[in-house]
Amino acid sequence: MARQFGDRICILSDSMISDREAPRDNVIPGQLKTIVLNDKISISYSGLVDHTILEIREIRKKIYKGVPLERILETLSKFTLDKNGEVDFIVASHISTPRLYKIANGKINKDFEYYWIGDAEAANLIQQEIDKLKKDVEGLPDYVSQEEYKFIEAFRQLVEDHKVPTVGGVMFESIGSPYGYCYNDRSIMVAWDTIILDDKFDEKAQREYEKTGMECYKLAVYSAHERGLAVTGAYFEQNEIGFLYSPLDPLLDKKRELGKPKKYHPISHEEFNKEIQNYAARLEKSLGSI
Repeated sequence: MARQFGDRICILSDSMISDREAPRDNVIPGQLKTIVLNDKISISYSGLVDHTILEIREIRKKIYKGVPLERILETLSKFTLDKNGEVDFIVASHISTPRLYKIANGKINKDFEYYWIGDAEAANLIQQEIDKLKKDVEGLPDYVSQEEYKFIEAFRQLVEDHKVPTVGGVMFESIGSPYGYCYNDRSIMVAWDTIILDDKFDEKAQREYEKTGMECYKLAVYSAHERGLAVTGAYFEQNEIGFLYSPLDPLLDKKRELGKPKKYHPISHEEFNKEIQNYAARLEKSLGSI
């Protein structure tokens, strides 16, 4: 989901990859669905993962070579037709002017400041949650409006409360502004249904956190300091596991699991954040040569 607040655009996504023929084991780590391409544009998707990741990588190359935005949108529009409507896109852009685009079934929509793709039930529930958040919150940064805060909070509740079967996992928050496109850091305590993060689950660490309940986890989302890079990561403190998401890097692909994150274990908060920053520095150099 994405909303425009003046010259600032907020894009929210979960990590869940749904498969009707498989158990719900793709919720965590799942995949990153909003992909920052450079300082001025990002693409979010819902639908077929492998084919879509490959297409977005090609789009990134075209942007680097100077292909104009209009042609990029047309390429994505044709892609949705070729995939029989099984893929939709939201494009957030600060090229010339801040604007959101929704691309679905071969059509390019650009006349609204709010778009969603994916599950219609989720979109309806989020609007209901926003309507409930009537009281303003004090202490927000000057650049974050009350409306943006409520939008983020409503999305967070939807992801964490399991009200929609096709929504879940880790929440990622991406911001586009005149200063660039990036992912926001986030640290929360979250409760999930019983999940398996790793075959080396740290029982000792879990016992130390029993006060939070057997299904509660401390989750931290770390992102690259550099703007314009598709690099972010989720760290689970109890298990000392970090998942680094960088879907534009083909070197992370194994067995054609396109866009799957890289796992670090065991690792601390500090070590994982350092890995994110070091990886981003390497990726910035390698992508620049495409």
